[in-house]
Amino acid sequence: MLTYGNPVSERRYQVMNYRNPIIPGFYSDPSLCRVGDDFYLVTSSFEFFPGVPLFHSRDLVNWEQLGHVLDRQSQLPLGECGTSGGVFAPTIREHNGRFYMITTSVGGSRRRPLDNFLVWTDEINGPWSEPIHIDHMGIDPSLFWDTDGRAYYTGTHTDSEGRSCIGQFEIDLSTGAKLSETKIIWYGTGGRCPEGPPYVLYRREILPDDCRGRHRIRPYGDPCQRGLGMGALRLLSP
Repeated sequence: MLTYGNPVSERRYQVMNYRNPIIPGFYSDPSLCRVGDDFYLVTSSFEFFPGVPLFHSRDLVNWEQLGHVLDRQSQLPLGECGTSGGVFAPTIREHNGRFYMITTSVGGSRRRPLDNFLVWTDEINGPWSEPIHIDHMGIDPSLFWDTDGRAYYTGTHTDSEGRSCIGQFEIDLSTGAKLSETKIIWYGTGGRCPEGPPYVLYRREILPDDCRGRHRIRPYGDPCQRGLGMGALRLLSP
């Protein structure tokens, strides 16, 4: 049984029956975004072409495949890709009416054996842009926009001592260029390789000395709010 509704705008809920899996077949690593009453979902496609299946739903139960995000060879060269290579863990996001899909291609070409890239479109049915490559070695990329409009890349990272972690940096979405140093935001829970964002991002307030001891979480505009830091919480499910 699924309980669904928009508590902000609708103030009502619907209850319906559903059966798992809601999308049967070879569709792993799902990522989803909501735009109004519409939900859009993408999944991994590994070494197969076309790449990154794209689905649409209005109720999270009944899904229709719209096509594929990567449907041109120029977007997804797989000529040198072996078994269990290709596209891993795509993420779909929407910001100011534009859709973005960011992912990692593993082993698709010798020139870029581990290729993080994004594509975008202003129409969900495409066509999607040519890849914008990102100079970062890691997997499981995701995008986040801060309230000031700046965009951030979040994904796996290796620190200066060779330790695996999750890192984040500001990114120019038009070029893929890094606009800041990579900040380490999580080393994981003790396992070998922390991976699998998405993240729930939150703001952490940095208070002046004369305001310490008061509420640590306060609304924007509070006179004792001097600065904001960025942090992240890892979701328990991938």
